[in-house]
Amino acid sequence: MIASDGLPDDTGDAFVKKLGWDPRGRDTWVFLAFRPRRMLVWREENELAERELMRDGVWRV
Repeated sequence: MIASDGLPDDTGDAFVKKLGWDPRGRDTWVFLAFRPRRMLVWREENELAERELMRDGVWRV
């Protein structure tokens, strides 16, 4: 969780560019930063053995 006034400028600028409004500096707003640690994908059972694309935050593919 990042306080609205603690958001890095480049991240805040990207947020404003995408959504068209700027919540930085407002006490009631916080930002949540999600950083995936593990990512699994598959379509069918035969793909289950090698479905891990990310482990410990590092891409395996």
